[in-house]
Amino acid sequence: MTSLFPRMGRFAAACALALSAGVQPVHAARRGAPAVPVADTTVTRASAPLPLTADAGNARQLALTRAAFEHARGDFAAVVRHLAPLALESSPPFPDADRAAFLLGHAWLRLGQRERFLELARATCAWPTPSPFTRWLAFELRLSGNTSAYHGEILDLNGRVLRRFVADANDRVVWDGADSNGEHVRPGIYFVHAHGGGREGTARVVVLR
Repeated sequence: MTSLFPRMGRFAAACALALSAGVQPVHAARRGAPAVPVADTTVTRASAPLPLTADAGNARQLALTRAAFEHARGDFAAVVRHLAPLALESSPPFPDADRAAFLLGHAWLRLGQRERFLELARATCAWPTPSPFTRWLAFELRLSGNTSAYHGEILDLNGRVLRRFVADANDRVVWDGADSNGEHVRPGIYFVHAHGGGREGTARVVVLR
């Protein structure tokens, strides 16, 4: 071989041998000799991609994760959009259903949908295993009662009324630490008393400076 290609090195000669070996089956076929079988390397593709499926548990967990994110952002309408389709009022509880009910119930209250909250809270009271989330719903249910508003007052340790207020049943009461004259009270212990719909409650508040 090297005599036929005097100027080619060993590497070039090896390439020439490989090329000549590669065309041998073609020449053999032309001379009527049996052809060397060639393995079929054709790759067959599927006619359609395999569908991706997710079970109901994953779908519920995804809805809960998104709702928790929207709740932290204060977008309560988005919380309802993610959790209302779960039908917590009529479906049996599932893992983390109590947390989903808490997020949805709080969203209903913040959106002023008191009847929807009452329906959800009553349903969760029948769940077999209570949790801090369902206890909060039961507590808010007792506070809601049958009234649309409640009255209250701020009292000092001697029972003297410092300030009165009226609030909607779905609202939060935020005391700025001032009395009815707009003057800030002295540091100490005070009480917030509220009543409405035949129910009442008292909470202790500590004012610090």
